[in-house]
Amino acid sequence: MLNTAVYRLNRVHQLSIGQRSIEYVDNFPYLGIYISRIGDAEVDTRVRRGKAASIFQRLRQIWTSNTVNTITKLHLYKLLTTVIQVAIYAADTWKGMTRISHMLDVFHRRRLRTILGISWQDHITNDELMRRAGMEDLSNIVRVRRLTPRLP
Repeated sequence: MLNTAVYRLNRVHQLSIGQRSIEYVDNFPYLGIYISRIGDAEVDTRVRRGKAASIFQRLRQIWTSNTVNTITKLHLYKLLTTVIQVAIYAADTWKGMTRISHMLDVFHRRRLRTILGISWQDHITNDELMRRAGMEDLSNIVRVRRLTPRLP
């Protein structure tokens, strides 16, 4: 017999199938995304940014190379690598939260500053950075994805 979990004032009743008790967790991975008990996408966002940062780090020799021109680096970052795709995978299912959008944009800008060789000491505004890179914020990309209808 399957009992359902009942949430009352932060109290969870035990969920069991037959005699087996089901472990209670705050979040869990499912099909490549992290599902949160409260439907929050923050855990998934953190995991995605960590994976994307790892990919970016593995390609660090390219980003810091003096022999590869900036246009090629930006092209690799935007189109050919999976950095952006990993960072925003399943983002069209996330709640539209300002905090998550801000975290994605900060992640994106830091990577662009590395690619363009811009230090925090250079005092380049975010708008100027995005203009130089010829790209838009990740939050805008996610917003467009969410509004674009998907064909079955």
